[in-house]
Amino acid sequence: MSEQKKWMSDVKDLGQLRDELKLKAHLLKAELQDQWHDLEKKWDELGTQVQPVKEAAGESAKELGGAVESLVAALKKGYERIKEAASEKA
Repeated sequence: MSEQKKWMSDVKDLGQLRDELKLKAHLLKAELQDQWHDLEKKWDELGTQVQPVKEAAGESAKELGGAVESLVAALKKGYERIKEAASEKA
């Protein structure tokens, strides 16, 4: 699997996790709401960084790769933390 396809797969998986958590967001405590809002800002940032990756080929995709990978990792960690906390409250 190419790096670009891996990123796109990771972004798709994050989107699905985000959608699941978004449905549960109304149940989250205030402290988790703050984390959620911070993650939403990062999600928006990811969208602006991923669009060029979708359209890019070769070297430009590689140049964006590090930033995208870092942002995907941060979002995944944050979403998992919120998911665990939400599950504990359920």
